[in-house]
Order: sequence, then structure tokens, then C-alpha cells
Amino acid sequence: SVGQAVELIMFHVLVYLGVFATLVAAAPACNCSLQQPGYDIGENHLVKLEAQSSLQCCKSCQLNSSCTTWTYSEEEKSCWLKDNANSRTKAGDRTSGTCGPTPPPPSPPPPPPKPSTTDLTVSLDGSTSIGSVSPTFVSYCLDWWPPQEGARPEGWGPNANVLELDLTSTKLKNLVSELGPAILRIGGSLDKQVKYDVPGLESDTCPAALCLNSSRWDQLNAFAFDTNSKLVFGLSYPQKDGKDGVWNSTQAEALFRYSASKGYNASSTLYGFELGEELTQFQVGTDAFSAYTNSYHTAAGIMRSIFGMDDKIRPKLMGPCPGMSWPQLAAWYPAFLKGTSGALDISVYHSYNQIVPYPPNRILYLNKTIPTGNLSTQHGTSPGDTGWQGAAQAEFAEKAGVPVWLGEFGPHNGGGGGIYASTFASSFFYLDALGVLSELNHSVLARQTLVGGNYELLRCSSGQASGPEPTAGCDFEPHPDYYVALLWKRLMGTTVLPTPSITGGTMPESLRLHAHCTANSMNGSVTMSFSNINDSVTYNLTVPSLGDSFYEYHLTSANMSLDITESRQIALNGVALKTEDGAAPALPGQLSSNAIQVKPYSLGFAVFPNAKASSCM
Repeated sequence: SVGQAVELIMFHVLVYLGVFATLVAAAPACNCSLQQPGYDIGENHLVKLEAQSSLQCCKSCQLNSSCTTWTYSEEEKSCWLKDNANSRTKAGDRTSGTCGPTPPPPSPPPPPPKPSTTDLTVSLDGSTSIGSVSPTFVSYCLDWWPPQEGARPEGWGPNANVLELDLTSTKLKNLVSELGPAILRIGGSLDKQVKYDVPGLESDTCPAALCLNSSRWDQLNAFAFDTNSKLVFGLSYPQKDGKDGVWNSTQAEALFRYSASKGYNASSTLYGFELGEELTQFQVGTDAFSAYTNSYHTAAGIMRSIFGMDDKIRPKLMGPCPGMSWPQLAAWYPAFLKGTSGALDISVYHSYNQIVPYPPNRILYLNKTIPTGNLSTQHGTSPGDTGWQGAAQAEFAEKAGVPVWLGEFGPHNGGGGGIYASTFASSFFYLDALGVLSELNHSVLARQTLVGGNYELLRCSSGQASGPEPTAGCDFEPHPDYYVALLWKRLMGTTVLPTPSITGGTMPESLRLHAHCTANSMNGSVTMSFSNINDSVTYNLTVPSLGDSFYEYHLTSANMSLDITESRQIALNGVALKTEDGAAPALPGQLSSNAIQVKPYSLGFAVFPNAKASSCM
């Protein structure tokens, strides 16, 4: 009967809903912001689905009770759900992530430890220097990601990429100019796909989504001129007639010629070109690898013919810009440097420090020690890895006789790794990275990003509706790391001094110190940076060799009740920092003759004007 049919249908509906509810209840918890671009994780697969983004793939895994690992291909628009993480391999356009059971509620936090004070005497040798950095050492990046794409679950954000950023903003220009002179590096994972619409090329071959036309290229060069910066541009790497590794130079050559005709060169606004990025799929010993390295010689010849032989005018040829493809890079990178000798001007690599920002086991600093003790067995995505990777890259570059740049770096990859990337927690990583890598002979560090993603220096993506500051909008208000960069630029000069040590003792693991000659000073002045991630100990530092008085620039959270992973406003010597009429505020030091009090979760700088350091005269 009709009544029995209705009852039967209702029964099946209830059964379906019950099964669905059980699946959802049993579904694994996925943090879709922690993605691993360039990797295929897990063996075999439960099911293959169509998906339009890595976020959609991750959410599909979350709805499948058997899924613990997922892998997404942007090129194929395919999603593989898996029940294991038994393997982890480098794989082109793949992005992977892992899921697990929903964690139990956290235990109540333990009572805060009793505050204590430790007095330390610092030994700092100002009579010798260990190297120097470029005046553009503190630099920054822009990326190509469209608003709804990028590694973050919420997408890159509107108005934050190379093609959409408002380069006419007075506030943006003011804040960027304060960091000058600097390098504005334009690149990212998508630069290999970008095409150019400049004279000499057919405009109908240029896709609207990733098309750099001559007008926008002019705007970028004008922005660089207005902000005392120079461009480094990541070139696409189309391969010729499908031949593996053989670069088709047609697009790049047209961009070179247009740039030369406009006067864009190393003496004006165009410092250099990177040839391709993350192309470690070309394996050492293969014809493709030989073709790849030979393409650098081709590019160098074209650039010499168009821009001339004068090194002060011709833009630099830079590369290879790999990601953290260790242990492959242990052999791959030296082979690349050997194959490009005579063509390559600057060695450039990428590294993200993969910080662990949350208690109880925060990892914010760089680690210069290879965990396994051997480059040939060490993977490259553990917390702190930028330290030992920087040491290895510096050694590679020194043997090849070229400078080394860290051309893209930040607290975590994947758009920043989490919303903490724009908080005060990131500043401890950033300050230590500046110090450690200057001591490792790096000429330039280009921070990912100026705007865009979670790790931006100036608020834009993070102010969108789905971001951590949803009511702010793209207002370019500085995040804490911007002020770290600005104070470093103003106070730390280009001459690098030996790493300070503790007299009669060892440096506490939670304390980091670095020293340079003071910026724009030739009278023996020394500036020392400091940071403390101990949650209960204040370090009272005295530096007898540098004189009795100093100017202190002490940075803390503007709201001390917030954890450093929640604080996006910081205070200088107790005064909250914010822009004034669209410009950076005054950042005055505070004269002191007492010990430097480095309180828990604080960082900053001390300038010793009477140090009389012979290396700084």
C-alpha cells in the first residue's frame, strides 16, 4: 500500500542519515592549513575523486572515516584519499596532507612558573668582523597566487598578488620606502606558468589569469623606483618543443628587450632575473639536467647581448631557487653550481623554518646542527631546518665562488602554515634568522611576503572576511615582523661581528644574541640584537667591552595578557606601535646605563654608541 511504501522510504532515509552521522562522527580531524606542497604522501589509495582545490581534497578526506592521508594534483584536478602515510616522495604539482583522530580536549594549563632572574655577562669582540651583508639584506617578496587559490584554506586573499596589488597606495609606498634600499623579489610556485604580453609577442597566447603585460611591468618598475627598491623577477621556464629540460627563451627574450628599451636594468630598478624555480625534477646525470644547466648559459648570452657587458648595468642571472628537497640537494646543488659556472651570478635557494609556535614545546629559533649529522640522509622540513640548510648553502656557494641569497623564506610554508604567522610568535624566528644567516655570509634574505598569505609583513590577506582579522581589510597596517625588519634596517649595519657568548658559561637555549656594527656609523658603535623565549626567566645582560651606556629598543606584546601566537600588535619600550598618517611611527630608543633586561617573550636591540669597536671605525 501507499502507507507501507512511505514507511519503507522513511526507514531507508533514517538508516542513511544514521550511517552518515556515524561517518561524520568517526571522521578524522584535518588541519587543512597544514599542507605540504610538492609531496606525495602515502601508498596506494582508497578512492580517487575530482576536486577543484587542495582544500576540497582535504575536506573530502575529513568526511571519509578511513582516510588518514590525502594527495591533490592541481594539474589533473584529482584527489587521492589514502589510509596510510607509509611513504613521502617529492612529486611535481602534488600537494598532500594528513588527518587523524579528533584530539581529546587539552588538559588544564599548569600554573605559571615562578618568575626568576638570571644575571649574565656577555662577551662581544668588536675588534674583528666575520663578514658583511648587502645594504639590501632585509628584503621581501610578492607572489602570483590568485585570491581564491594558494595553500591557505581561505585562499591567498584579494588585492594581495603581483597583478592586483594597489601599487599606487601612498601608505604602502611610505611603509615600503622605510625598508629601502631593498630587493622586491617577484616569484613563487606559479611563476613557471606566467606568460608575458610585451612587444614582440602575440597577446592572444597570454592567459588572462597569469599574464604580465607591459603596463603592469612598467608599474612594478615605477613602484621599485618610488620605494628605493630593485626588482628580482622569477622567469617562467617553458620547455622547447616538449624536450625535457630545454628552455624556450622566446618569452624571456621579449621581456629582456622591452626592459632594456625602457631603461630597466641593474643600475635603475631591475637587479636580476631568476631562471625557473623548484626544478629539481631534472635529475643529475641525465640529458635533461645537462639541458637545464646549459639553459643558464643560453640565458646569460642573451642577457649580455641585450643589456651589454657592463656588470653594473646588466641584470644578474640568478637561480636555481629550489625548495627544501633534501637530501636530494646534497648532491644536486653542487652539480648545478658546477654546470652553471660562468653563467650564474648569484646562488639562490628557498627555505621555511617550520616553526612550532605553541607551548609547551615551542620551536622558534633556527637550528644550525644537521639532525642526522649528514646532508645525504637529512630531510628538509623539520622545525628549525633553515639554520643547517643556510650553513650548507653558504658552503656550496663559497666553493663555487658566487654569493648566496635566501630568496624566499618565512616561519612556515603553505602560505604561512597558520594564522600565527602574522603574530608576535613569528618575530622570534625572524630576528634569529636575520642574525644567524648574516653570520653565515648570506647577502640578502627575501621574506615571504610583503603582502599575501598568513606570513605577510603588511596586513592585506589577513584582513579579509575569512582571515584572522576579518574587519580590517587590506589596509597595509604593519604586523610585528615589519617592525623587526624596520629596526634591523635602521640599527644593524652591514658589518657582521662574531656571535656574542656568555663569559664563564654557556648561552641559554632560550636566549639568542647577534651583533653588527651600528648602521650608518663609523665611530665604533655596536648594535646587539636579543630575544628570549623563556616563559619565566628574565636575563639581565651586561656587556663590559662595549661601554657603560646604551640605547634600548625593547619589543613586547602590546597586550601582555595574550599569548605571542595571538598578539598582532607590539609595543616599543612599552608604547604600542601603529602607523601615523599612513607612515611608520617614530621608533626612539631609551637611554640606559643599567643591565639589559630581556624579559620573557621579548626581543629587541641595544645600541652601544661608545663601544669604540675597531672593526666599526
